[in-house]
Amino acid sequence: MYNPESTPLIMSTRPVTKNRSRAKLQRGFSVVELMVGLTIGLFIVLAAISSLVFTKATSSVVDDGARLQQKADAIFRNIGYHISQAGAIDLIPADELGKVMFSGNYLGFSNPAGNFFNIFGTEGANNAPDTLGISYEKTLDPNSPADRTQTVSRDCLGNQPTGLQADVDNLFSLDTSTNDLMCLGAAANTPAQSIANGVEDFQVLYGVQTGVPGLENYQYFTASAVTNWANIQAVRVCIQVIGESNGNPRLSTLRLTGCRGQTLTNDNHLRRIFTRTFSLRNSLS
Repeated sequence: MYNPESTPLIMSTRPVTKNRSRAKLQRGFSVVELMVGLTIGLFIVLAAISSLVFTKATSSVVDDGARLQQKADAIFRNIGYHISQAGAIDLIPADELGKVMFSGNYLGFSNPAGNFFNIFGTEGANNAPDTLGISYEKTLDPNSPADRTQTVSRDCLGNQPTGLQADVDNLFSLDTSTNDLMCLGAAANTPAQSIANGVEDFQVLYGVQTGVPGLENYQYFTASAVTNWANIQAVRVCIQVIGESNGNPRLSTLRLTGCRGQTLTNDNHLRRIFTRTFSLRNSLS
């Protein structure tokens, strides 16, 4: 008869397969696998850093380029506004019937010969920046009294001519010590002030029509080559502006030329050359 209490308990000594499988899954990486992983990660980091540097440089060029374009637009808008009025003469009432006549108070830029000019300039010595003068008569406020003290005209600095002063004279020049484009306005007691910074060159050419009927075909001269300022019918202005950032290198094979055809310095600053031509509405010729 079987007696369970008399049968000895037999324990199994076979290892547990489940525990071995778990231990096998938890084993670490070998040295080779670790080195391969680190190398791949290092390449990814280097690629990310290179992409960041390139993106930063590109962003700097785009930002500087946009600022230079806006600066050039502001300069040409100021100069063009006054060139469009060069030689303008105010109209004054002639009688009570509404007739008007041209004012006889406009003087413009005069010279020893007694002539006056709407446009006048000087050539910079040894390729230095030029100067540009623009003159026109101030426009009276319709409600101005007869003493001609109230006007709606403003010069390049935004100032109104004062007192009996009839002309609005604007003189543009470049301060090479500070790279500021300066303007001397109509008020004699107001010194020249900066209207834009970061301007390295300011060159002006003056256009004379060649005489071809029906065509605006101009021949351009420097100020020193102009023989009669009354014949000027167009003005071509070239400015060279420089960006603020010094981290914009360009290719060594890329040759950039300035307003005078000179090779520009490669010092990691972004430079742009802008040229604009303005036609005179009130030509004397």
